[in-house]
Amino acid sequence: MNDSNSIVSGDVPRSQLPISQRQRRTGQCTVCLRHLSLTGSGLVHQHGPGCAGNGCPPVDGSIIVCSSQSETSSSQSTAQLLSDDTPELIDVLRSERCRLLKRIPKASRSLAADKLSTLLERIVADPDDIQRWNDLQRFSNACFAVQGGRGGKRHVSSLATKVNKALDMYTSAHQPMTSLRHSDKKRSRRADAEANIAARVTEKLEDGDVRGAIRLASSDDTMAPHDQHTLDALRLKHPPRCQTLDDNNLPRTQDNHHSCPPLVVQESDVIEAVKSFPAGSAGGVDGMRPQHLKDLTNVNTGDAGQRLVSRLTEFANICLAGKIPTSIRPIFCGASLCALNKKDGGIRPIAVGCTLRRLVAKIAAKSVQQKMAAKMAPTQLGFGVKKGTEAATHAARRYIQQLLPGQALLKLDYVNAFNAISRK
Repeated sequence: MNDSNSIVSGDVPRSQLPISQRQRRTGQCTVCLRHLSLTGSGLVHQHGPGCAGNGCPPVDGSIIVCSSQSETSSSQSTAQLLSDDTPELIDVLRSERCRLLKRIPKASRSLAADKLSTLLERIVADPDDIQRWNDLQRFSNACFAVQGGRGGKRHVSSLATKVNKALDMYTSAHQPMTSLRHSDKKRSRRADAEANIAARVTEKLEDGDVRGAIRLASSDDTMAPHDQHTLDALRLKHPPRCQTLDDNNLPRTQDNHHSCPPLVVQESDVIEAVKSFPAGSAGGVDGMRPQHLKDLTNVNTGDAGQRLVSRLTEFANICLAGKIPTSIRPIFCGASLCALNKKDGGIRPIAVGCTLRRLVAKIAAKSVQQKMAAKMAPTQLGFGVKKGTEAATHAARRYIQQLLPGQALLKLDYVNAFNAISRK
């Protein structure tokens, strides 16, 4: 080994190296494409009985080395990863992604609300500072990671203590993630499919998502395999942004801004949008779940929760004014994809966007809901009309049952139209 920043050789166990030369490496599994810890010999750690990538070399070029020689050097290496380039921030988010707490402990909510308020306030003060957006994107994975330990009453207190410690340590994006992570422990899982479904249904019920539990119990959808074929199918479903159109035909004023002023929202709009998230909603690339916002803006959080509502309102107005940096938009407006097998043999992607972006979108859609429903109904019933799609389905079914000679019903399905067309 030439220096302390080189990759640890497989011939020397990490435990026998000096502390100043020990490093933590992560790599991407060739089968499930998850970023996982590597063994001393450079192989992917065991991460589930169903993945064939266990104990195999990672994807070429996917290895990320996290130095642990000192807090200063770790902070410097993390700062190098968190540059202004979007792909590098995406790699950091992938490497730090982990299981997060579904609910924030009550003893940690005030502190968490204040910490998130500070991050949002810094962005509102200077929306062009990329580092401040990086801090916000990494916040949830750094502070709300599932901690190890046993259950019971003593675990509740210990969990809040660990979350509070993580919140205190997370002062900026330079804080190394390795110091906040808990050690991954192997968990025995039953391979029986019915037992797995039963556990997932129980989990939905515990989250209060009764509709999701019923839908899961009655569905015959299966997860698509983690392979290159699924990845190619997902990329085909989500093609790159169309670059053929420009903004020349959009109305602008002399100062090169859109003539229409941006939407300005109030705190009541933010509170209503937070409450409208369904129970058990998942988080996006940054890991923040809608339930986290519900916990932090709860009336029981007092002044801290009210301050967070005010900062969320200011942040939403910044986003609606189009002040999100260009390099942050692919992440903030992006989504995590979950691939399901369709009955006809295709792939159905389930996209889960970032919670804060979804919050802003909810507010914006709510502001035009009544106006657009009046303009588009009854021709279009998918937006602004309560249970409009259900009404259209029942109307079409009844029309088919009572078809007269010479009558027909035409159904058009444009392949991937939603993702392929230009929004402009």
